[in-house]
Amino acid sequence: MMKKIDLLFVFLAVFCLFPACSFDPHKYEKPVDKDKSGYYYYTLGKKHIVYKYKQKSFGIPLGWHREIIEEADPETFTVIHKLYGKDKNNVFYSTYKMDADPVTFELNPENHSYATDKNHVYFAGKRINNADPASFRITDSKARDKDHVFLSLFEDKEKGILKIVDKADPETYTRVNRNFSKDKNAYFYMDERTNADVETFRLLSEDTGIDKDSIYYFRGKVQYGNQKSYRYNGEVKQLAKNIFYDKDRIYNFEKMPVTTISVKNINTLVVLDTINPIIFKVDNRLFWDLQEREKMIDFSTFRYLDKNKRYGADSENIYWKGHVIEGADISTFQVMESGFSSDKNHVYYYNQIFPDADPETFTAIEAEKGKIQVEDKNYRWTKKKDKWVPVEKE
Repeated sequence: MMKKIDLLFVFLAVFCLFPACSFDPHKYEKPVDKDKSGYYYYTLGKKHIVYKYKQKSFGIPLGWHREIIEEADPETFTVIHKLYGKDKNNVFYSTYKMDADPVTFELNPENHSYATDKNHVYFAGKRINNADPASFRITDSKARDKDHVFLSLFEDKEKGILKIVDKADPETYTRVNRNFSKDKNAYFYMDERTNADVETFRLLSEDTGIDKDSIYYFRGKVQYGNQKSYRYNGEVKQLAKNIFYDKDRIYNFEKMPVTTISVKNINTLVVLDTINPIIFKVDNRLFWDLQEREKMIDFSTFRYLDKNKRYGADSENIYWKGHVIEGADISTFQVMESGFSSDKNHVYYYNQIFPDADPETFTAIEAEKGKIQVEDKNYRWTKKKDKWVPVEKE
């Protein structure tokens, strides 16, 4: 008898190794409404509602995440939208039971992260306690009610408090461009109130503007000191992208920190190029990408020597980014790879002579991505801590 029982266990153990004995619930669970959501499913026999999805990490499948919603009634459960469902008693956000009325609950058609019922406003399934459901709406892509314009971020998630645009008028708040908005009282940059005069302010570029008194530049959050303003003198004109000037100054608003160039006579301004690099002269001073250079370029004979516009020449000199390459021979000068150049007498690295290099046999070749092979008949150079070190060839 004992032997027969042992044999039965062995038989069952071997049998259950085959797929026929394994039970995969995913094969038998059907979507509640596949057109609205790929997350909500019925279990076998429609006994429960399951919320599930296939997990991935770096594109590698990790199997299903599967969670039964115990409080959901499968008989009356319906899908509202992708992450929302409800039954006769409750509304659900994924697996979370919301404190919402299922009869009057509805998603906002402009932004499905927001919803309302007869009592409350909801964001991402969480009840919002600083919003009025009766006046809540989304206009010009911004959530608002009779008192506030809201940011789609929590100030305090536990208390259900959304961040607001401070001092914004919800009736007149409108978007001007990607970064600027305005209401009847003020202009706002990235939803933060600025000091610009609302009546006279106008945009000069995406991040720059001007009003009756000042020119403004914004980059990042105003609260972190990223609003700069200057009182201008005379007409403000554009020199290049985010570069402006008036009678007294040239304003470099291309990046933080903002820099200015004082000008004695703006009528002496002559511009050679405005796109990578920005080259101009004023008050008998030369500027290359807003940095003053030591010698003046003859604009009437200047030409670029490479497609990246790092090297140039006029009738007298060769230049690297506006710096003179002293002694370079114009007739034999040639641009090489990675900051190297040469003439009949020397090899140059940027605007300096590259010592001990033979211009006849010197080569600078990109051997592999990011690595330059530099050598001549006598040496091979390797770069160590931003310095080229020669190694004599055998």
